Amino acid sequence: GGVVAGGSPTGTAVEAPAAKVEDGEVALRLGVKKGETFRFKQTTDASLTLPAMGSGTAKPANYTVATGQTYTISDVKNDVFDVEIRTDKPEVVKADEAAKQVVQMLGGDARTMNFTYDALGKPGAQTGSVLRGVPGSSDSILQSGFLGIVFPTDGVKVGDKWTNKVDIAKQMGLPPNVDVKNPDMTVTYVLKSIDRNGDRAVISINATGNPSISSQMMAGGRGSDGNTQTQARTMTFKMTMSMTGTATIDLSSGVLRTAEYRLKIGTDGGPALANQDMTVKIERQ
Repeated sequence: GGVVAGGSPTGTAVEAPAAKVEDGEVALRLGVKKGETFRFKQTTDASLTLPAMGSGTAKPANYTVATGQTYTISDVKNDVFDVEIRTDKPEVVKADEAAKQVVQMLGGDARTMNFTYDALGKPGAQTGSVLRGVPGSSDSILQSGFLGIVFPTDGVKVGDKWTNKVDIAKQMGLPPNVDVKNPDMTVTYVLKSIDRNGDRAVISINATGNPSISSQMMAGGRGSDGNTQTQARTMTFKMTMSMTGTATIDLSSGVLRTAEYRLKIGTDGGPALANQDMTVKIERQ
């Protein structure tokens, strides 16, 4: 026990913080190097319920979108690294008629983002065309950790768990006129298995959040003098968010191999797009 894990003689790899590692434990770290490139494919299968229009009934909308992503480690400074993420133009694999409008909102062109993380996967600065307000998008996963994962400081053995908190309000990019109660989503990770010969570890991920969102909506009203007056009214809705998933990582570098997340988002009195059930698969190419 007591072995210090991490560090690199070349100076190009991100420096891992010291870890207390007992027998049978591993120190999970991102051992990425400047100039390294990783290619991922993300596939999202989603179903959401669109509200009734007029006298119609609410209808389900289903779609599948695939996106290629290239991660380039652009800079390493001590224990933090910058990564440039180039996201290809999303490919709509399938979308029923009801989902086409939603897919257009989610779609768009190729984008470039820049994120900063530390060796544990904790996110720092984020710049570029980061999509906010789309829970379950690749961007919201990136905002919660490097490919959705934050590692513990000390060594862990199979069965050990650790937690991380994610600020939902920050992740969704909500404007200042929006007040969020219970903004924290707690993410619980469990080390499920280690295969030292195959250089892999499997981690389960569970997250829940119950934010309550209040926003000032401007409503137009005509006064008795005939002039239009605008008055504010407050709209409040409650959200329930849950995520369960499993990720397989390289034990040596900490970089994701594959992951599958199931996300459920529900609202009481909120926007239609927020009622979703989706499966997100990420595969390293």
